Amino acid sequence: MMLALDIKLANTEALNLGPNPERLVTTLIELIQIDSPSGEEDAIDAEVSSRLNSLGLSVSHDSYNNVIAKLLGQGPPLLLSAHLDTVEPGRGIKPMVDGEVLRSDGPTILGGDCKAGLAIVLEGWVSLESNSGKDPIEVVFTRHEEGGLIGAHHLDLEMISAKEGIVFEGERVLQTV
Repeated sequence: MMLALDIKLANTEALNLGPNPERLVTTLIELIQIDSPSGEEDAIDAEVSSRLNSLGLSVSHDSYNNVIAKLLGQGPPLLLSAHLDTVEPGRGIKPMVDGEVLRSDGPTILGGDCKAGLAIVLEGWVSLESNSGKDPIEVVFTRHEEGGLIGAHHLDLEMISAKEGIVFEGERVLQTV
């Protein structure tokens, strides 16, 4: 029985993601290898917080330890959001590239939900380094989503000013709010 969620890798030359789409896949693989089941997100939190900080964002946490990062600028900010946790069995994940597909080596999930969202947000920042703070962005990475959106329910909305955002979750647009 295959428990892996496969992610089809696009022809990276056709992607319009900025200067280095291969880096996106590398980042995704690195994040997938960090165990982060619901309720145990400290290691992935530390990694993404460090990466956001190194990209020049101001990183903080609310009382539930959701990650909130900001880049100040002019005009209304755009919110980018994903969640830190994965479902079980998701410990010791060994991702592998099989042709054009990224998959788990078998006994675990891949962890693409929602490590792909985290990688997209991080790569987006690397690709937009020329932004120079003109356009404000807010990043929210919530905890314990797989356990019933617990981190989202505890999110301190007073720490967020964005009125519009993109949530990286799932395969298709489910709802526009």
